[in-house]
Amino acid sequence: MKVLLTGHKGFIGNFVSRYLSERGIEVLGFDKGDKGLAGSVKQAEAILHFAGVNRAENPDDYYQGNAGFTKALVDLVNQYNPDVPFFYASSVKASQDSEYGKSKKVAEDYIRANLKSSHIQRFCNVFGPYCRPFYNNVIATWCQLLSEGKEFEINPQNPFLNLIYVEDVGECALAFLQGKEYRLKPKRIRLSTLAKELKAIADGSLNLNTVFQQRLFTTYVSYLPIELKNFDQRVDERGVFVPLFKGTIKGQLALNYVNPGQTKGGHYHHHKTEIFVFSRGRLRFDLSKDGKHYSFECDNSKCPLYLYIPPEYTHSFTNFGNEVASVIIYCSEEYDPGVPDTYPDK
Repeated sequence: MKVLLTGHKGFIGNFVSRYLSERGIEVLGFDKGDKGLAGSVKQAEAILHFAGVNRAENPDDYYQGNAGFTKALVDLVNQYNPDVPFFYASSVKASQDSEYGKSKKVAEDYIRANLKSSHIQRFCNVFGPYCRPFYNNVIATWCQLLSEGKEFEINPQNPFLNLIYVEDVGECALAFLQGKEYRLKPKRIRLSTLAKELKAIADGSLNLNTVFQQRLFTTYVSYLPIELKNFDQRVDERGVFVPLFKGTIKGQLALNYVNPGQTKGGHYHHHKTEIFVFSRGRLRFDLSKDGKHYSFECDNSKCPLYLYIPPEYTHSFTNFGNEVASVIIYCSEEYDPGVPDTYPDK
């Protein structure tokens, strides 16, 4: 199946593009500055319209980027592929009296009036790994500040947020392509509670008792620097005590042995987050994503060290020594064969 996805370089569009590709769907990506939109419209068996402008200094940019581009796209659909199923990612702010909201409403009205087959989905605040901080996403901004050890202020004028995880958007788009109904279930949370949850995560607490807390944890980890870290240790004449984790420790704790010359891993996750604790032997940890690569070598002289595994980073560890090596692995969720959230690196 070939799907045209506009805005595929943006935070949401990029995730949805990857999510669909993992499920065997060919994505024809289009973004601002690209050429060949008419050709992609002709080929498409479905269209997912995620492109738009959600922050601008000039109000005209909202209408040009949202209503204007949508009109141009719809006109091409009617010219070359009028029966193609059309999905529009709108915003709950389309019902509000802001220039951004009004521009999304104009786009919605044009779609309803001019397309045979369309679905308009109004999304609320979408959060997830690698969203741009200091732009228009409070979780991204707070995670970035916390990762740098900085404080932040809470806006008293907006005490509540309705939130959905970016993977839910991927599920919503996939359901549309499969002709199924998908009901989004936003998480309504007080900003002060959200701040408390994130600060606890940044402090090292693994009280991940709900799916929402697990997704917050995954999002926060995506803003951390990728580096080996030392545990705080208590040393006296009797030996060494190393506290590994604190909190209620929801999820899964495992011990992984690696034979000499062997490699384990070679996959990535969207919402599960892992912490590797180097325990014994000689190991090399490798992580890669979108052309970025990190490699860390450890031996017994450096034990114990730990490494956060960021979402969407392919990760593996190789025993380059002559004896069995071991790694303690914490995962934010127990393994579920029905929803493994484990994707082999292609």
